[in-house]
Amino acid sequence: MKKSTRSVLKWVIYIVILFFLFILQTTPGFLEIMGVRPVFVLPYAVAIAMLEHERSAAAIGIVAGCLWDSATSRLFGTSVIILMVCCVTISLLVMYLVKSNVINNILFCLGTLVIYFLIDFVFGYLIWSYSHMGLLLVRNILPTIGYSLLFSPIFFLIMRKIRRKIYPVAEEDSSW
Repeated sequence: MKKSTRSVLKWVIYIVILFFLFILQTTPGFLEIMGVRPVFVLPYAVAIAMLEHERSAAAIGIVAGCLWDSATSRLFGTSVIILMVCCVTISLLVMYLVKSNVINNILFCLGTLVIYFLIDFVFGYLIWSYSHMGLLLVRNILPTIGYSLLFSPIFFLIMRKIRRKIYPVAEEDSSW
């Protein structure tokens, strides 16, 4: 299979899975436990960012952020910027400093989830001085982070396997 065909196939698979996960994430009541639902788009974007170069990581961060922004009542573009910056940073860290493995995936996903939800908490609730913000943090945001983190290694291992099927190890870029 030609390199361009592999690239197109890879991106079709990435986007189809992203849309499927977005649909699952926005399905009311899906995997809901005590009012807390997991976030699928962010751990998936982190998994892809760990497996791709910085431009591809930026692209998946932009697409994932656009999808997530389309389903929330926040200012459109907020998730795009946060996910794009986090995905590019993760990609560069994996390219130059750390290995692409499950432990690092969990740590990167935890960091990205904390950054995203902390920014959302500060600009969505804290600056407006809503009452019971501590309850929101403890009963909603922290459990969502923990619940979403459970899916991170699953997404990473599945996407790594798909990438290895498309690009066998002997044919991968030497820079990855």
